[in-house]
Amino acid sequence: MDEKKYSDQFVELFSPHFDLFPAVHMRHPVAGNDLVIDFIGFQKNQEIIGPIGFEIKDPMRWGGNSGRFGTFTDALAQSIDYQQRVINSQFKDSKYALYFNSRIRYTFLFPVESSWGYHFDRTELTANRLDHANDWAAGALRLSGKYGVGAACKTKYDWVLTLGCHPAFWLSSGPTPLFYKHAVNTRTGSAK
Repeated sequence: MDEKKYSDQFVELFSPHFDLFPAVHMRHPVAGNDLVIDFIGFQKNQEIIGPIGFEIKDPMRWGGNSGRFGTFTDALAQSIDYQQRVINSQFKDSKYALYFNSRIRYTFLFPVESSWGYHFDRTELTANRLDHANDWAAGALRLSGKYGVGAACKTKYDWVLTLGCHPAFWLSSGPTPLFYKHAVNTRTGSAK
C-alpha cells in the first residue's frame, strides 16, 4: 500500500466526522518558509473548535517492526514542525476563513500501529510486542505529545486519536476529556 491508498482510507474513515481540506500550506511565522500538511480537519458537529492537522504516511516506510526507527521519528519531527506554523492557505468554505494565519491545535500521524501509539493493558501489550521498536516508538509518541503531536490508531472496534499514548478522540464517540485538557508545553522545533 502506498501513501495515496492510506490517504484514500483516511478520507473514507474521517470525512463523515470532519470537514477535510487536503494539501494545506503552513507558513513559519518568522522564517516564512512553507510546508504542506496532508489534511486540515474541522469536526463537523463543532464539538471541537478549530483546525486539527493530519499527516498521512505509509507505515511500510518505517518498516513496521523491522527496526527502521529513524524514518518513524522523521515523520514525528515533520508533524512537530507543523505545530510551529500557521495556516497559509485559504479554505473554500467561508465559515473556516477565520482560521487563516492561525495555528492548528494538534497534528495526528495516520496510521500508526496501535501497539506503538495506544496504551493497552500490560498483558495485551506484552502479547503484541515483537521487538524494541514498539517501546521506542511508544516513547517517541509520548514525548511528541508535549508538542501537540499524536497518533491515529486502529483498535479492535474503533479508531482512536491519541496524545501521549492516551485516547483523546474516538471516531465513534468524539473527544475525551484529554482532548480539551491536554497542555502543549512548547511549540519549539523538532531539531531536524
